Amino acid sequence: MESGGYEAWLYWQQEEIKKSDMRNYLCQLTTVLLKIDAVNLADNLNKHGEPLWKAFILLENNEIIEEEFYKLVALFDSLYAKEQERF
Repeated sequence: MESGGYEAWLYWQQEEIKKSDMRNYLCQLTTVLLKIDAVNLADNLNKHGEPLWKAFILLENNEIIEEEFYKLVALFDSLYAKEQERF
C-alpha cells in the first residue's frame, strides 16, 4: 500500500477503528485478509498497523508534521516490499 493508501485507509476507517480499538480492528481485518490468502499484507498490518495508527492520530492532532508520518509510511512500505521479494 502506498503512502496515500495508508492515510486514506486510516482516514476512512478511523471511526470503525475507534469503536473497536486498533487491536480488535486489526484482528478482524487480518482474519479476512488471511481468508483471501493476502498473507503478506496481513502480516504487514499486524506488525505495523498500531504504530501507523498512532502516527496517524498524532498527525490528525497536529502533533507531528506530515513529513514524519510519510517517513514512517515509507519505512513500512519498504519493509513490505522486502517481504514481497522473498516470495
